[in-house]
Amino acid sequence: MAMKAFGLEGDPVANSLVKVAIETDTASVTSDEAEKLDLAVRFASYNEKIYIVRSLAVNGLGSLNNVKIRDLVNRGYRAKKLMLEIASRIPIREVINIYSPVNLGISYRQLTIELQHRGGAKMVNILLRLDRRTFRYYCGADRSSPYDCTQVAARLGGGGHKYASGAQYKSPFFSPGKGIEVFINTLKTYLNTDRLEVLELTGNSVRAMTY
Repeated sequence: MAMKAFGLEGDPVANSLVKVAIETDTASVTSDEAEKLDLAVRFASYNEKIYIVRSLAVNGLGSLNNVKIRDLVNRGYRAKKLMLEIASRIPIREVINIYSPVNLGISYRQLTIELQHRGGAKMVNILLRLDRRTFRYYCGADRSSPYDCTQVAARLGGGGHKYASGAQYKSPFFSPGKGIEVFINTLKTYLNTDRLEVLELTGNSVRAMTY
C-alpha cells in the first residue's frame, strides 16, 4: 500500500526492501539480506536504527556493504549464536514457560521462534525481568495450535496478535516479586492447570521449577 501511495510499485529498490520487510514482519526470514537486516536492527540503539533507515533510503540493500552496518550485523550474529546455545539446552514441550531474571543479551522474541521451529513447541511464554519492578512478556504460538497469545498478553496489559504478542508491566513498589507471581497465575488460569513448569535461565544453566 505504501509503495502504491508513493508511486513506487515498479521501483526495484523499493520492491527489494518491501520483500525483506515482509519476511521479518512475518517471522519467515528466508533470504540472507532479510536475516542480516533483522539482526542489525534487532540489537540496535535508537540512533543506530535511524542510521540504518537513512542508509536504506539512499542505498537500498546495498547498505549491507556499509562498514558500520556490517558491524551491527556481526553483533547480531554473536547474539544469535548465544540464543541458539541457550535454545539447545531447553527441553521441548508442547507449552514452554521461561523466566529470565536477568537480560542475557539475546532476542527473546527470536528465542520463541527458534523453539517453535525445533518442533513440538506449540506455545512459548517468556518473562524477562528488566529491572527490580519491570517485566517484559513475550509469547509465540504455532499457527496450527489452539493457543492464543493475546489471551495471556491482554491480561498482562499488552497485546499483539494470536501467534505473537507481548506485554510490559510493573510489580508493586514494595512487592517486586509479584511480577513473577502475576506471570505464573495468569498462565495457570489460561492453561487451566494447577501446576506450572517454569524454566529459569540463569547464565549458562536452565533450572526447572514447578509452581
